[in-house]
Amino acid sequence: MDGTHILATIFRRCFSGCRIMSRFSIVLPVSRGNRQPNPIQRFEDTLASVLRSRPRQAQVIVVHDGSYEDPHGLGSEIDWIVETSSNLASQFDLGVAASHGDLIVLIRPGVELDEGWESSLEEAFEDPQVGSLTPLIVPSFRPGRMTAAGVSTNAAGTRRLLGTQQPISNRSLQKLKPLGPSSHLAVYRRTVLSAIGRLGCLTDDVYLDVEVALSLRTLGFTNVLCRDTIATVESEEGILAESNRPHGCTAERSLYRYTRHGQSSTLARTLMDVAKSPLQPWRLSHGFQRLAAKRERLADQRFKQHLAVVKNTESWRETTVTEDAPHTTRRRAA
Repeated sequence: MDGTHILATIFRRCFSGCRIMSRFSIVLPVSRGNRQPNPIQRFEDTLASVLRSRPRQAQVIVVHDGSYEDPHGLGSEIDWIVETSSNLASQFDLGVAASHGDLIVLIRPGVELDEGWESSLEEAFEDPQVGSLTPLIVPSFRPGRMTAAGVSTNAAGTRRLLGTQQPISNRSLQKLKPLGPSSHLAVYRRTVLSAIGRLGCLTDDVYLDVEVALSLRTLGFTNVLCRDTIATVESEEGILAESNRPHGCTAERSLYRYTRHGQSSTLARTLMDVAKSPLQPWRLSHGFQRLAAKRERLADQRFKQHLAVVKNTESWRETTVTEDAPHTTRRRAA
């Protein structure tokens, strides 16, 4: 795909005029830590698909490190935000802060959208209890099976990517119960994310989607698997490699922040890690780090209290969240 030609064509087709309140804010983070081949080409392909298929007046936000110089002259159509941190959660925080749409779409380089992707999303969010929506991601070379259909966790907090290599059928989709969408393509209510506050100092790139999903569940919102919204990827390698990356310390910290059904005791999980250490060497160091992480546990407890305040404040959807928590900002929820 010729990114230069496509972006130039889209720029000519884009409407002009003043900005008005949009239904969607589409956040596209560009991380310096991206190890995938041709990162600029993958970013431009994703950006081209977003501009080509976006609903009218949708806001497009690109968060990058300042090295992208906008060679296609799209500055008037896109909100460019510079973030020196390569942390995905920090980039996402800035995107949320700059957004003004009712719904936030997080899409990462490599994922491409098709025309009409927004129609099923708006219908799903008519239910006020729906806080997030999980689209399907499929490989372009084999659209009959899934690359990702959201994420979940086990009792130890380990992130699990759902739907990988499974066929798209009613039977397989009925078995999937995602906790939330994958960070490669996710849709959230902006008011909920604004009320939660900053996540950049709480989690890592891999665990961001689980962190948001657990926060939404704590606040009483549900997630919906949307079968009709399907995005494609040219290569599955990045998504699958990330799903296998260790994140034990982050997972353990999340157990202190949220009420987890069926979670085992700290001692039991430590013994499990030590027992499995010959197979996964990172587990042994993870076990020792976990036992010594008192400072982190204190911060996690405060964040848990912050979520409790948000949940119990009936007017948080319309008013400013006033309770402070570690690494959170005061942000208007409307």
